[in-house]
Amino acid sequence: MVKQNLEEKPVGEILKEEGIIKDEEEVEGEQGKEEVKDVSASNLIIEIEKLKAIVDTFKTIKSDTDQRIRELAESVGELRSLFFQNDSELKKIETKIEKIEEDIDNIKPEKIRKRLEEKDKEISLTNAKIEKLEEMGKDFNQRLTKLEKILENIRSIENLKEIVNEIDEKLKKIENLKNSVERDAAKTERFFLETEKRFKEFEEVKKNVNKIDEITKELVRNVDEIRIKVEAAATKDELEKIIEEKLSIGKNKEEKIAKKEKEINEIISLLRNVEAQYKKGYLSEEAYEEITSKNRTLLEKLESEINRLKSEEGPKDVGEAVDFLQEKVEELSSMISAIEKKVNAIEEREKERSKLKKEVPMEEVSPKVDLLMQKLKEAEDLMKILEDQYRKGMISERTYNEVKTKNLEYMEKIKNELATIKASRAQIKELPLDIIKRLVDHLSKLEELIAIQNERIFKLEDKINLFVNEDELAEIRDLREKIENIRKNIQEARRGLSFILE
Repeated sequence: MVKQNLEEKPVGEILKEEGIIKDEEEVEGEQGKEEVKDVSASNLIIEIEKLKAIVDTFKTIKSDTDQRIRELAESVGELRSLFFQNDSELKKIETKIEKIEEDIDNIKPEKIRKRLEEKDKEISLTNAKIEKLEEMGKDFNQRLTKLEKILENIRSIENLKEIVNEIDEKLKKIENLKNSVERDAAKTERFFLETEKRFKEFEEVKKNVNKIDEITKELVRNVDEIRIKVEAAATKDELEKIIEEKLSIGKNKEEKIAKKEKEINEIISLLRNVEAQYKKGYLSEEAYEEITSKNRTLLEKLESEINRLKSEEGPKDVGEAVDFLQEKVEELSSMISAIEKKVNAIEEREKERSKLKKEVPMEEVSPKVDLLMQKLKEAEDLMKILEDQYRKGMISERTYNEVKTKNLEYMEKIKNELATIKASRAQIKELPLDIIKRLVDHLSKLEELIAIQNERIFKLEDKINLFVNEDELAEIRDLREKIENIRKNIQEARRGLSFILE
């Protein structure tokens, strides 16, 4: 509406409405009134001057009005341009609203939900693929590290050729070893067959027992002569007693040193037994540490006392006499011990002869039984020493009880093993002694040889593990298992023969 009013009215009317200019009739009416009042010349001049001033004012007003009209025209033009811009923007907004309405009509929530679900599935599949790729990357890195190690060992193609040649040579050696083991297995079978035949020849061995009777009679005569000589000779104890009665030099010191050395030997054997039981798992680490620390302290104390006693000087005037007498005592004691050994050997032969004569299995103590008896004695000595240390307050009650329980279990195990050996002895009445001894020696050597070859196979397998394929490696392992089975069979056979010897 404002725009239409501005376009219909001219600029002069707008200025008249605002009171900037006046109509010609109004101006003429005002001039007529002034002429009526005063028509004189001076008044006219004055009036003319006034008119000039009015004209000048009109000119200035006109110029100002023109300026104002131009400014208004410019503002009107700006308003028109703004109006047109607003109109175009409103049209754009209307088109956008129409598009939005169309889009809203086209939107379907179910389709969007399905699309989102499909996207979630794609994302989960992508994550799974990423995890697989990460695992593959880790595996690939591990293989690269292994390959780098192999390349570091190889370093060059020449080294690789050398390694391949070495592997070929070792494979040839393994094949030769396989053949040799098969030959040894065949020999072992033949050996067992021959052994069975020789067992049948044991009856002939009994016939030779009668020949031992004649030899035994001569041995008895020799024993009687040696006993007479031994009875006539002075014993080691008698000589020492004479020396102590005549020369009582350093007696107390030697007794103290001997006593301390005996205690040291007992402590050393105790520490060895404790260490062996700890390695076998019979003792806890705490009990082992407590016993070893306290006994080592005691051992150091005893050694320092022995060094102190040895550093003390004895009387010098009779030192040479004591040395001379001690040498004589040692010579006599060596003679007596040699005679005693001969007597004991003869007595043992006599016992063996009588037992063979009665056709009873030998009661000779085997190395295994001797070892078991020694272990049993060591365990008993350990219990005595620990009990003594517990009474003195050197070890705690808990450690003592723990060691006692474990040691009793260990002793019971040894006794059971001895009972098993005794039961196996009772089942054997006729023994081919010479044949079985030779058989045991042969089996021991064969077992050592197989153990050495088996160890070599283990080392070869470790070296060629990186270069040999799975099939060849399986063949090597089969060969190793066969060797191990042969070794076990030999061990069982030797164990059975050892029971016979025992």
